[in-house]
Amino acid sequence: MKNFILLALVLAILTLWFGGCKQPAGEQDLPNDGGPSFTIKNESSYDLSNVTWAGINFVSPGQTDLRKGTASKTETTEDASGYIYLTRKDIGINLRTQSVWTTDDSPVTIGDNAVVVEVANESNMGTLSAVGLVAEIGVEYGGRSVARNDTINTGETVINTARQIQITLKSTGSGNLALTGVEPVQLDGVDNSFSATQPTRSEITASTPLNALITFTPASLGPHTTTVTIKSNAPSGDFTFTISGTGVPTKPVISVFYNNAEIPQHGTINGGSASLGLMIPVTVKNTGTLLLTLDTGSIALIGADASAFTLSSSPSPNIPAGSESSFFIQFSPAKLGVHNAIITIPSNDASKNPAMVYLEVNVLPLSAPSNFTASAQSGTAINLSWDPVEGAGGYRVYRSTFDGNYGNPLATVSGGTSWYDTGLALGTAYYYKIGAYYGALDGSLSGYVRAVTFIPVSFTGAEANGSSSVMTTKLNLSFDQDIEDLSAGDITLMPNNTGAVKGALAKIGIGVYELAVSGISAGGSVTVAAAKNGYTITPSGKEATLYFVPPAVPTGAATAVLSASSIRVSWSAVPGAASYEIYYQKGSTSASMNYAGTSPSASYTHTGLSPETTYYYSIKAVNSAGASGYSSSVSGTTQQALPPPSAPTGVTASVLSSTSIRVSWDPVPGATSYEIYYKKGYTSNPMNYAGTTTSMPFTHTHSSWSATFYYYIRAVNDAGFSNYSSEVSISIYLP
Repeated sequence: MKNFILLALVLAILTLWFGGCKQPAGEQDLPNDGGPSFTIKNESSYDLSNVTWAGINFVSPGQTDLRKGTASKTETTEDASGYIYLTRKDIGINLRTQSVWTTDDSPVTIGDNAVVVEVANESNMGTLSAVGLVAEIGVEYGGRSVARNDTINTGETVINTARQIQITLKSTGSGNLALTGVEPVQLDGVDNSFSATQPTRSEITASTPLNALITFTPASLGPHTTTVTIKSNAPSGDFTFTISGTGVPTKPVISVFYNNAEIPQHGTINGGSASLGLMIPVTVKNTGTLLLTLDTGSIALIGADASAFTLSSSPSPNIPAGSESSFFIQFSPAKLGVHNAIITIPSNDASKNPAMVYLEVNVLPLSAPSNFTASAQSGTAINLSWDPVEGAGGYRVYRSTFDGNYGNPLATVSGGTSWYDTGLALGTAYYYKIGAYYGALDGSLSGYVRAVTFIPVSFTGAEANGSSSVMTTKLNLSFDQDIEDLSAGDITLMPNNTGAVKGALAKIGIGVYELAVSGISAGGSVTVAAAKNGYTITPSGKEATLYFVPPAVPTGAATAVLSASSIRVSWSAVPGAASYEIYYQKGSTSASMNYAGTSPSASYTHTGLSPETTYYYSIKAVNSAGASGYSSSVSGTTQQALPPPSAPTGVTASVLSSTSIRVSWDPVPGATSYEIYYKKGYTSNPMNYAGTTTSMPFTHTHSSWSATFYYYIRAVNDAGFSNYSSEVSISIYLP
């Protein structure tokens, strides 16, 4: 019944949201070849990787993942169906959705509520946002896995002698495992020859297994057993298995240990994974009560890969009770993959003669060198460098003129982490890969790196325009060939005592470029240097003379009459000018020339003029080398003087708040602005200035809580001020 309810619940929540909506900005479009299109939208809160459907990869444009808030689209040649497989990047779990079928252009939307199942553990099912890491428990003894309800036979133990049995607890699922209860390791208590030492912590991660100790002290001869239960939060529940052992009379007992863990008869010493040779330490202990004698000359290594294992030392032939002796096995692989062998140790322990233990080591390729770089040094040489690989005996370098067909090694580097490739063709791209090796074992190859040898270029000339009477504004640079993507940033002026500022660089011919310059503040020679990645430019610089002279006479002068008392003068900007001096004649061109002022830009407003009067203007351009001559004169006649405006009428005042009053009035013809004044308290008090405005109304902000204000307004224009308006008063009284 429980399983039926669970199945019904699963069927009820297995839903994936579908919807057709406007294509998002991040959607990737491919040409339509006639089949239906299929779009996956990631509208979840997570970045997704390894997103596939029907064997097709889906990624965000320009990315390797399907980022949140983006979509990916593909065109299928026929109708197709299948699961959508994906990985939630933040927790690294491989998931799948329900099967999806496409016959049209409807997109599939993956949101936080999409129901997914872990590929490696289908019991781990939930929404994308709720699915989590699921822990499972695993038990090992002597390097081998123990199945649920299995029996561990520890062999013989002398009666009344304590023997420790170490079991290893692991998290074999996709999350952390937690042991539960005060005593998570429980014995059935039927046979008092066994006792348990509780683990020192409760959490077990995939990378940090936990050891538990069971002590076997047989009080009588014959077989003994106990049932062990490991209590944890594993979904599969408690893990139960049996430990058996035999109590024997006084005798020697041979026990083999690796990394402080006992390896049972026919157990396995797992040396793990290695990319090169290693030493395997083995310890023989006498856990009995009489002297243990080893036939050290007959210790043998047998099996399919026995040649990869050799004894580098031997244990002591005589081991007293409670003592131990260690020796080493040298592992020297000649191939990749798993290596298996058996070591046999003859002794006077009749029950285990010989003691037999399996050996296992998995040889992995050396990792590829990291930070592999290639950089051109000249037109014929490229330097390669990389980070060292632990355990490498040397490195093999491969080269191609395209990414492929690297062939046999170009060079073998037995020492160091760099190599210089010489004798290369000019301006040619070369691709390199590198791999480490140890003995006859070659490691993984790196990804490729690319470098292009330099192209030799001759710098044939640098010439500035200008003369003793004409300011320099550009430099013409000549090379014996075009330089791809040459820019002003590749050009340097040194030493630049002229103040010249580089502008844009334009190509004007084959190998000929024009560099705009400005801001010259002193004449003189400069060295024009050119440097471009991928090219060897010789010589690196050419000398040129820049000219600094007074600027040219301004042109394009014009006037604009602004009022009865002001005229604006403008002209065309002059290259090399730092400022401009403006001069004028009043009434006629025969009148004396007067200085009006200086302007940093190409316009100037002359004020304080007489109405209905003609003014003639001439301009000089100026820099530190001097001033130009006068420009051609231009004239403008000021407007007729206006009479002062009349006094404002219709003045009113209203309270806006406890600290502000709005004052309004009727517009006055000819007024350009208005000045607002007030008296506080009594009309006999002094008049105060409140402010100026060009529009109505005006808000007066004050700090009085209870007072009477009297307001007066006068209009303003170029001719002067009007009389004050009639007063208007308003009072503010606050409790």
